[in-house]
Amino acid sequence: MLQSGTRVADRYEIEAVVGKGGMGAVYRALDTATGERVALKTLHEDFYERDDLVKRFEREARAAASVGHPSIVGVRAAGTDRALRLRYIVQEFLRGADVAGCLNELGILSPLSTLAIALPVMDALVAAHAAGIVHRDVKPENLFLHETDDGHVVPKLIDFGIAKVVEDLDRTTRTATGLVFGTPWYMSPEQALGDSAIDARTDIWSMAATVYEMLCGTLPFGASSANAVMAQIIYGSPAPLRQHWPGAPADLEAVLHRALQRDLGQRYATMAEFRDALASCDLWRGVTPEIASSLRPRPSAFEGIRDILPMEFRDDPGAVAHRIEPSPPVAPASAAPGPRLEPPAVPRPPRRTPEPRRTAAADRPGAGLPALGSALARMGALLGFDRFRPVQGAATPEG
Repeated sequence: MLQSGTRVADRYEIEAVVGKGGMGAVYRALDTATGERVALKTLHEDFYERDDLVKRFEREARAAASVGHPSIVGVRAAGTDRALRLRYIVQEFLRGADVAGCLNELGILSPLSTLAIALPVMDALVAAHAAGIVHRDVKPENLFLHETDDGHVVPKLIDFGIAKVVEDLDRTTRTATGLVFGTPWYMSPEQALGDSAIDARTDIWSMAATVYEMLCGTLPFGASSANAVMAQIIYGSPAPLRQHWPGAPADLEAVLHRALQRDLGQRYATMAEFRDALASCDLWRGVTPEIASSLRPRPSAFEGIRDILPMEFRDDPGAVAHRIEPSPPVAPASAAPGPRLEPPAVPRPPRRTPEPRRTAAADRPGAGLPALGSALARMGALLGFDRFRPVQGAATPEG
């Protein structure tokens, strides 16, 4: 591990480690040439001469840098410090948390908040696909909610570590038939089969699975082990959205159903087509960019939200339509951009026990929340659901 004060490439001064794993680490660093705070992602010294891992590491930097979209994490530089035996990527430093952290803390997101996050990321994927890059690992952990200095939240697509560059020089070093890359719960059927002819439609499937989870708090395939879920993805059909959300709008359900088709010919042909279909749903009608920006949750605002709920709302499943389940702690708001640097040791089960959404009167903002009062009511007429977004610091309503 690099110590605080170490200078990488005689330019980037290490301030703190903010993430580490078997493949390397991510540091907060100061670019002494510009005065900018950056994230420095490094490959472990043990892999300094591992050609396969070095090529993958370098491909990540090239893939992200070649697109240059505001919803893709910015890459400033990449290089090698021979004295330290270090390969590194310099990225913009992101503040906030990934969508996985939001789901761990809140269980699910409102439909409008979900689309406010998903649509900019889909725009980024449209740009990546146009540049010949397929991400192949779209999931909540790789959607980061970056809090800017002016208080806005910008969704960012991160971790191009297993991105497939369609016109790469050596195709055989990228993917061999039968070799599976990605995260099982979000893999498309063709990806789970190890198909070497992966194209942009695999990202469509993974994005749809991610949106589904943001809406329902569970995934379209409910197996709890990696092998079982991959078998379901290859041979089964996704659970209908209404199984977990009885009041789901029919047009939204139809859009996700098509995006999750096992048959590539029945899936949306392009990410742009999928994005446009999602943006055309009735619930998104009339949502301006300004409103969309206000709908995105701020990670710094909801950390520890369970702690301010009165006890009766924590324990009574009928007290609130959106129930916050016990979950692992969220990473701090200063968490670094970038992925887990190695796969989790234990496959991840669904984030919360699937339970149907409540509908009708209980779905109206504020219904069943007299003790909470206005503290957590959120965008009443706009949302029209049982969702809320807490604000920074004290529990005061957003109007």
